[in-house]
Formats: sequence, structure tokens, C-alpha cells
Amino acid sequence: MAKSDAELIAEIRKLYGWVAEFFEIPELKAVFKTAIAGKWGPERLEGAITKTKWWKAHSEARRQWMALEKRDPAEARRRMGDRTLEVTAMWEQVGIASNPQRIREIAANSLRFGWSEIQLRRAIGAEFHYNPEAAALTGGTAALTLDGLRTQAEQWGVPLSEQTTKVWLESIVRGKSSEENFGIYLKEQAASLYPTLADAIDRGISPSQYFEPYRQIASGLLGVNPSEINFSDPKWAAALSVPSETGERAPMTLDAWQNEIRSNRKYGWQHTDQAVEQAHEMSLAINKMMGQVA
Repeated sequence: MAKSDAELIAEIRKLYGWVAEFFEIPELKAVFKTAIAGKWGPERLEGAITKTKWWKAHSEARRQWMALEKRDPAEARRRMGDRTLEVTAMWEQVGIASNPQRIREIAANSLRFGWSEIQLRRAIGAEFHYNPEAAALTGGTAALTLDGLRTQAEQWGVPLSEQTTKVWLESIVRGKSSEENFGIYLKEQAASLYPTLADAIDRGISPSQYFEPYRQIASGLLGVNPSEINFSDPKWAAALSVPSETGERAPMTLDAWQNEIRSNRKYGWQHTDQAVEQAHEMSLAINKMMGQVA
């Protein structure tokens, strides 16, 4: 079964890093497919690329760099050192795990090929790979973006799988998409999940805003911090999608939501001080009715 373009790009990034950014160029796409099938090393791939028409049309910057290396090697080394520091700073800003070899390769190629700043940033972004099973991201724009995606998903009440998170995070970090586009995607998903709220969603009212009373009721009954109640979690999302008289799924009434929290043991209301006290008072009332209490 032939691999999709997305699968090929992922494999190119894994094997060759930044060059995946040129996958969309038809002539190079054919070279990449051959390289993967033949399990070429980076050197063989670079050699094949230099023989393409695309390369010949874009090699002026390389010729100028090679001339500088021969004419003034000290200046070439200085520029390489400056560019390496620049790439390192941008690399750390994104939050990618340190890889000095890759940093040097990108710095060198950016000078050889005369990359623009956008091309340089995209090449660095191509080195970012999100692994949900690894330790949490510790810093940089990648970590901030990940927090932003999860916060938006919670606001719009949309469950976000790790695979969906990975696709969006990598796309945004690599400059292929944006958090604004992600927000549009969430609004569309929310309108599908909560059809009775479609009009409110179209007006920019998020499910999180709409369901704030449900959050406060749960918080008050269970004695938990409202921020811990995430309506993108199926446990809490039960309040937002029950069969209605029209056949569409709609939010519970607030009264029904209170009863659900008290009666469904998964919420743990039976262990709260309020529940224990209520049970005690009921026991006293029953005993009194039975004549066991004066």
C-alpha cells in the first residue's frame, strides 16, 4: 500500500530533517520517494538534489558562498559562527531538544542556499516532533502553543485526542498553520457536538461560557475547584448532551444536572461532607418517625 504524502513527509523529517520543507516541489518529491525506497544516506540524497533542474536554478547563492569560503575563509567562518548562534537561539526559542549536529547543518545550509528568515524558521520548525508519550514539553513556543491548544479545546468543549494534538501542534510550530485556524476548527467541531448551541457558537459564545452555571453547581456540590471541571472530559460532558424532545442531543436542565451529580456515583458526591450530613439527618428523621427518638 502506497504511503500518503503526510507519511512520506514524516519519514523524510525523521531521516533527513529540514529538507522535508522542499517536498512540495514536484521534481524533488520524486527524488525523496526514491531516497526513502532505497534507504539513501543524507550525502547521497544531497548529491541527487544537486543534479536536479530545481537545484541548477537555485544554486547562485551556493556558488557565492563557495567563492567566499575560498576567497576569505576567515570571514566564512565568522558568518558560520554567527549563524550557528542565531540558529541555536531560534532552536531553543521553539523548545526543541538540543541537537548540535542538526543546528550546524541548518546554519551551514542556510548560508549555502541563501535562505530567507522564513525559510530558516521553517527549517528549524521541521525538526520539531511532538511525542505525547515522552516527558511534557518544558519551555519555548512549542510548550506555550500546546497549552494554548488545550485551553482552547477546553473552552469549546471539544475532546482533543493526542493524535489530533500532535498534528495541530507540529503544523503550527512548523509555520504551516496557526492557532487562529485551530480555533476555527474547534468552533466547527463544537457546533457539531452541541447542535442546540449552534446559534450561540456562531455569535462567538463558547460552550465553556454557556456551561458556567453547570460548573458552579458541580463545584458547590462536590467541593472542588471550578477550574478542575473540564467539559471536554467525557465525565463532565455528560451534562451537555442528552436526548431532547426534538430528537437532538441537548444540555440537561440545571435541576437534572444537580440530581445527576447526587445520584451518579462516578462524581463521588456520596463521599462529601454534605452527603454524609444529609444521610445523618435523614437517619434521624426516620428514627424519629419510628418512635426511636423522643
